[in-house]
Amino acid sequence: MKKINNSLHLQAGLLAFVCLSYLLSTSACSNKHLPQTTQHATATKIVTENGPEDIVLDTKFNRLIVSCNDHRLQKKAPEGTIYIIHPKTNESYPIERTGEPQDLPFHPHGIDFVCENDHKCYLYVVSHDDIKNKHYILKYLVEKTALQFVDSFTHQSLIPSPNAVTALKNGSFYVSNDRSKRNALMESALKQKKSFVSYCNAQKEWKMVARKLAFPNGITNYNNTLYLATTQQNKLFAYTMYADGSLSKRKEITTLKGQDNLRFQEGDTNKLLVAAHLNMLKFVQHFRNAKKPAPTAVYEIDVQNGEQKLLYFNKGEEISAGATGLVHDGYLYIAQVFQPFILKVSLK
Repeated sequence: MKKINNSLHLQAGLLAFVCLSYLLSTSACSNKHLPQTTQHATATKIVTENGPEDIVLDTKFNRLIVSCNDHRLQKKAPEGTIYIIHPKTNESYPIERTGEPQDLPFHPHGIDFVCENDHKCYLYVVSHDDIKNKHYILKYLVEKTALQFVDSFTHQSLIPSPNAVTALKNGSFYVSNDRSKRNALMESALKQKKSFVSYCNAQKEWKMVARKLAFPNGITNYNNTLYLATTQQNKLFAYTMYADGSLSKRKEITTLKGQDNLRFQEGDTNKLLVAAHLNMLKFVQHFRNAKKPAPTAVYEIDVQNGEQKLLYFNKGEEISAGATGLVHDGYLYIAQVFQPFILKVSLK
């Protein structure tokens, strides 16, 4: 028994050493290349609940939808919420969810909004049950005053650690799994390419469609092309999509450290917005202590030539650990992983 305990302590020590070495090396490199803080006429905080990690534009009711979950508390977190933000007034509030099964936990992560072939609009939500190690993609009909539960999708092996979702008009969707197992620390520390993207059609038929990825994160699609951000591979990829959900012809668009969620620039499907964590050590410190800031960066990427344009950078004084950037009507809205607000920044 003593040998077994010693072995476990050794493994734990090795894991801690590897993780620290990775974070320090990443931080040292990042600190040499942090951009200059950008200047904006206004920067307004819009209150939400903790962990407003993802944000989408509801084109039906001209409002923003925000996914909120307390990521610091992890398994001890209370049930999450979906917030509504009205862009003209900055009014924010949680929207009611109706029709859910009583035993269905709700811990939202990535979200996507799509108006499908039936002309109705839906919100797709990645939701976690970390206590039972079971994860879901939840589908809701978007109404003015409520989200009406439609269906849930799950698969034990093909969404072991779902992060983000992108939906199609025919009711099918793609999911990025940031790790091959939930909380696989060694996989993350060593940047191992064990993660993958899964596809599910409207008949709940699943399959793996992209492999050998290091922490795939943000995901979106347009015109038979799937775009995928990789946080630890530091590459933004484009795949050709086929009618059966399969992917091929992977193309590297650009290299960028610490990529998180993807959103198209308003009115321009040749430009992608990507939030980036440029200093992972600061990110981890902010996770452990809210008073320690972490940088937030949002870039605009031209998918045709890979050119990068910095829209926003701040070392953490205004907002820390930004996870999603979305532009609407001349303003950049920045979601974040931990703190309870969205930042609205003027781009004019």
